[in-house]
Amino acid sequence: MATSPVHTLKVSTSRLDAQCKATLTTMLRNGWNKANTGYSTTQQVLSVSELGHLLKYGGLALPSGPMATLRTYATPKFGPGAGVDVSFELNVDLL
Repeated sequence: MATSPVHTLKVSTSRLDAQCKATLTTMLRNGWNKANTGYSTTQQVLSVSELGHLLKYGGLALPSGPMATLRTYATPKFGPGAGVDVSFELNVDLL
């Protein structure tokens, strides 16, 4: 099965809104810049609302069609990380 090519997004020159750029800049500062890689942090660093906004409004118009910059995010429902931790995966490499 062939894999899709990984696209690269230069955050500073992207046509995303200010909130999406701020969230992606936080990811870059923390070294979370590779597509198809799982990352996790606390909601003090990246909140669920920031990730939700990025998932909803962080779309890219590519020649092959639309694509979201963020693939997915999740928070634990139970245990010590519930309400504190968040994990996510990017659809694109960030620069």
